[in-house]
Amino acid sequence: MIELINVSKKYGDIFAVKDISMTIGKAEICVLIGPSGCGKSTTLKMINRMVEPSSGDILIDNESVAELKPELLRRRIGYVIQSIGLFPHMTVGENIAVVPRLLKWEKSRVAARVDELLELVKLDALKYREKYPSELSGGEAQRVGVARALAADPPILLMDEPFGAVDPLNRERLQYEFVKIQKALNKTVVFVTHDIDEAIRIADKIAILKAGELVQYDTPENMLAAPVNKFVHDFVGVDRALKRLSRFKVGELMRPTTSITMVNYSTSLDEMRKKGRFSWVTDVNKRLRGWAELTKISTEKELNEALTELDADLISAHVDTSLKDALSKMLEHGVKTLAVVDDDTLLIGEIRMADIVDFTDEGDSS
Repeated sequence: MIELINVSKKYGDIFAVKDISMTIGKAEICVLIGPSGCGKSTTLKMINRMVEPSSGDILIDNESVAELKPELLRRRIGYVIQSIGLFPHMTVGENIAVVPRLLKWEKSRVAARVDELLELVKLDALKYREKYPSELSGGEAQRVGVARALAADPPILLMDEPFGAVDPLNRERLQYEFVKIQKALNKTVVFVTHDIDEAIRIADKIAILKAGELVQYDTPENMLAAPVNKFVHDFVGVDRALKRLSRFKVGELMRPTTSITMVNYSTSLDEMRKKGRFSWVTDVNKRLRGWAELTKISTEKELNEALTELDADLISAHVDTSLKDALSKMLEHGVKTLAVVDDDTLLIGEIRMADIVDFTDEGDSS
């Protein structure tokens, strides 16, 4: 747990941060956000004493950081920045191993940790361990930066606009992957961003700052539903209902569904006709082939003729896809229902546009 108690930072007569108090719970992702110059990066850097507070105190698990040697404190805290900061003369493996080597880990333990972390951030250890930073794409380099920050298994991770230099498509992918990693590792994360969509997507709590002061500190859901003033309302944006959808997963609104298998389908056909006009069609392994109009099917030949065979990616959403992304896919492809698949791309249900719209209306009225 991290506690900021009346923390301020002054440069001359100017407050960069003014009297901020907040508590970040263990294993939470706290996102600091606000306009340029609002004090979010300064607040982050005071936690690991890269910037010293002018007044107030910062506690980590009830221990004041002011009483700890900065170098020892920083070895307990992972740190990721936008420019990544990989050492160009070191391989990927050597970059990740920097802190474990400073902590004098045995070589075998260091090597195992490097490979473990590369796999965690979705980089093949055999392929990437011996590469140099100049051989990496922006997204790959950022993954290595995250791996390096996690190398010594610190309980706290500070991240200063870590995905800001990555293109939008890869940035969103990295955000979702980071949330999955966080769920597995349960770190306490303080994350700076200027992107409200990113904040809503990843945060357990959001702290909005303005001119060095904390304006609102709350869950994304509460902030979207009840901004405390016009500044927060305008900063969050007018499309708050759509932003709220990014906080919820397809699995939360998924309906059970029926499907026809390309073989041995006839016994269930009559029963399925009672439930609707259309049905998903799968192969024998429950993987999507497309959809079919049930009224046109009575024989295997007719099934083949009635089958609208489509790329499964176009007509399905993963169970962990956000409702916002599912709705976007529906609108992009002109459909009102998507199949829902699991990690093995097996059909497990369906999600309907009408249910998402109803869910949005419920949020607006709350």
